[in-house]
Amino acid sequence: MTHHQEAASREVEASAHRHRPEEEAATPFKRLWLKWPPAAERDWLKRSWEEAEHLLDCKQCVPGLDSSQRQKIRVRWLNEAEHYDKLWRQRRSWDYVLRVLIIIGAATIPVLAGLTGHIPTAIAGGVVAALAGLDGLFQLGNRWRQLRQTATLMTREGWSFLELTGPYRRASHSSAYLGFLDRLEELNAVQTEGYLRVLEERRSEK
Repeated sequence: MTHHQEAASREVEASAHRHRPEEEAATPFKRLWLKWPPAAERDWLKRSWEEAEHLLDCKQCVPGLDSSQRQKIRVRWLNEAEHYDKLWRQRRSWDYVLRVLIIIGAATIPVLAGLTGHIPTAIAGGVVAALAGLDGLFQLGNRWRQLRQTATLMTREGWSFLELTGPYRRASHSSAYLGFLDRLEELNAVQTEGYLRVLEERRSEK
């Protein structure tokens, strides 16, 4: 290893141990939240998206596209798919936290009723009712599942295009380019329709 490579390696290791500004200013609970999903999953996701970007930049791997077309694919597929992927994982975490709090609160009510007076029990019941109301209001479970479906379909569509598999098996990247963009727009439209459907279901339940 050369002197420059050793210096670069030491810099990478040093930067890996530095706290990001938001982590330094965060409370212990927020630090735990910033580290979710676990490091192994975050690293795997990061490598996966980086590999997709490198493949998109490789002119030998994906021939027939100019720089403008590659940039459009980066914006309309790579960035969007990564955004949906992060979003559904975040919404799932919020959904799990909310449901755990509801379960713990519901389990606490009979204990409080047996050990204390009516006031603590009433407070616990009010908190559980409020959390259940928030769960019904935001519909986090339905929303993260809809986002996950969109992220999965969009990611699969992009890889099929890059590797010329599935519906793109008999095409070239240049000939399939416009059809691929149209398909991305269809997936975004499905996501919007799904979100509106969740809102309509919530209104009908009131």
